[in-house]
Amino acid sequence: MVMRNVHVFSINILTMVGKKEWKVTDIPDLSGRVAIVTGGNTGLGYITVRELARNGARVYMLSRTESRALAAIEKIKTELGSELKPEIEYINFNLLSLKSAKKAAEEYMQREQRLDILVNNAGIMATPYELGPDGIEMQACNGTGHFALTVTLIPILKDTAAMPGSHVRIVNITSGGYMLANMTKPDFTSLEGLNQKTFGTWGRYGLSKLTNILLTNELQKRFTAAGINNIYCLAVHPGAVNTELSRGLLESWPFLAPLRRVGRMMTTNPDRGALTQLYAATSPEVVEKDLKATLLFPIAQVEAKASIAKDKDGKLGGDFWRLCEELMRQKA
Repeated sequence: MVMRNVHVFSINILTMVGKKEWKVTDIPDLSGRVAIVTGGNTGLGYITVRELARNGARVYMLSRTESRALAAIEKIKTELGSELKPEIEYINFNLLSLKSAKKAAEEYMQREQRLDILVNNAGIMATPYELGPDGIEMQACNGTGHFALTVTLIPILKDTAAMPGSHVRIVNITSGGYMLANMTKPDFTSLEGLNQKTFGTWGRYGLSKLTNILLTNELQKRFTAAGINNIYCLAVHPGAVNTELSRGLLESWPFLAPLRRVGRMMTTNPDRGALTQLYAATSPEVVEKDLKATLLFPIAQVEAKASIAKDKDGKLGGDFWRLCEELMRQKA
């Protein structure tokens, strides 16, 4: 997994020779915009919250542990300095709970009148097989939890899209590891199919990251069918980044702990790793190039989707959408 990501990263660097690389300083003024970032208290989410706030957006950090979130918010405010007066708020959000995700969205809509940027960043990787509080395999919650949050937020996303000068972004963080789903037989028609244990740790991770892309596809398809043309849904693979996401690896294979230093040498830092999702969330090029339902690899490069992610007949995406709707009726 890590080696493949490093390989992809190297290819993208080579293809960018002679081309100006997108930088964090290319983020436009975001004054008046409001954003949500899940998992914003650490890693890529932390950098995303900080840079959106630095450029004038009011940002809601959605994460599970309030003490960690509030500490992260104070750290960001210190980094940015008192002159900027960054606006960052906290809402409790547990990716493993459909009820929590729905409640977080409802609380947000009680507090705000618009939502310009939604970055579904929170994630779990390579954890041992375990069911969450809703009876959903924990890695599968990468997809189901963000479905519950995003679909509940659709009314305010649509309202924002109808406002003058708006261009709404939904950014779903996936991984090049979605290709591991090719080693499985995806079945999103039932909870039993979603929870299949036989796929192994990496197979389940690949399926969860595939659902992030399928959600992107389905959201864009539905907005287009409704005649809404200024909501841009993108899936982003950030590359191999040194974040807390690797904790799951050590839970599954504790003997890898001595290799953590080697792993850090093979990965990039969160500041660089967050560039592609910041590009997707803010760059005017997304509109200029009409990057709807697009998959981006680092740094800010369009990547062709594998057949399983293209989902041309819409079966996988449709099955996943209907299953999530049913799970929300039962559990949220």
